[in-house]
Amino acid sequence: MINKIKCVIFDLDGTLLNTIEDITDALNIAYKKNGLEPYSVKEVMYFVGSGVDLLIERSLNARSLSREYFNNVKSIYLTEYKKLQKNKTKPYEGIFEMLSLLKQRGLKMAVISNKPQIDTEEVIAYYFPKDIFTLVIGAKKEVPLKPNPEVVLAAMKELEVVAKETIYIGDSDIDMQTAINANLTSIGCAWGFRTIEDLKKNKASYIVNHPQEIVNLIN
Repeated sequence: MINKIKCVIFDLDGTLLNTIEDITDALNIAYKKNGLEPYSVKEVMYFVGSGVDLLIERSLNARSLSREYFNNVKSIYLTEYKKLQKNKTKPYEGIFEMLSLLKQRGLKMAVISNKPQIDTEEVIAYYFPKDIFTLVIGAKKEVPLKPNPEVVLAAMKELEVVAKETIYIGDSDIDMQTAINANLTSIGCAWGFRTIEDLKKNKASYIVNHPQEIVNLIN
């Protein structure tokens, strides 16, 4: 049981929303338009989590492809993802119920994602009730991406909470590293884009298999 929590900070992709099929489809369109072979969903799971630039970079590096493809693949991907981001994406089972219960307890809730700000705002507005989250923060050019803790610490300051009152919830190595860098207790979600072994290796404070377990953990 985790006591005296006032604020919960969530990652987005792989934590609240299963976005991987839409991301994969957008990336594969970009690849096909460049005459390149597409990737599987399972492969793309290990490219995501660190923002669009690293998504593209990792996909190219995985096949030792030329950096010359980068700008064109990225441009097409961003265009296509805007069209596809509400196509196959869906909240994980139990997410709505978990958020509702935490909201009823009066907890402040925020989303901090390495997805571009505009895409983060759009999918949150589309899939979740209005005002369920106090803050929604995506990637911005002037702010370092997670696992740099700058954006998390700034959010905590805005929400007027300190580390011992805040818990960080995510599904990846990046998220667990973010929590460590911000000196926060973390909950790793086993339903996301990484394995339980990845979460353990990156020192998740707790690991859960269903959103209801988050409710049970936070007293």
